[in-house]
Amino acid sequence: MNSREDIISAIKAALIAQGIPKSNWAATLSEVTAHVSKETQSQTKQPLPNKARITYAERADDPKLAGLGIFDFLRAEYGPWLDGTMSRKILGQLDKSAYRALYNVEGPMPDDICLPIIREVNDRALATDKTRREVMRLASANARRKRAAKSRVL
Repeated sequence: MNSREDIISAIKAALIAQGIPKSNWAATLSEVTAHVSKETQSQTKQPLPNKARITYAERADDPKLAGLGIFDFLRAEYGPWLDGTMSRKILGQLDKSAYRALYNVEGPMPDDICLPIIREVNDRALATDKTRREVMRLASANARRKRAAKSRVL
């Protein structure tokens, strides 16, 4: 296995070989890190299910899930997506009984469970400039179409 110093030396050599000025090394490495991180995430992340394997209401039929409360059930059944990947709306579409149980729980959500509401999902998406520009472009296109349709009616 390569030591950290060997890896750093190899990266420096690659940056120099590519003719990237030292002033751009940090930005280049940041781009590479983001790309590798995104690539790794897409390879390890399971896609959201289309249908619940077992619903919260049906959990009594499964010996492993029978005595679980809502939070433990969510961890057992939806663990890979409790990092904010799955919204509460998606949970409601997959398992209405789990959604209702979560809604009726008193007290705070455990720190290891992140099921954002749609507003939080939208806020996160709009936090990036690219998404914000795309939303503005689509809103503008929609407004132009409405004006054009209105002028045709008159």
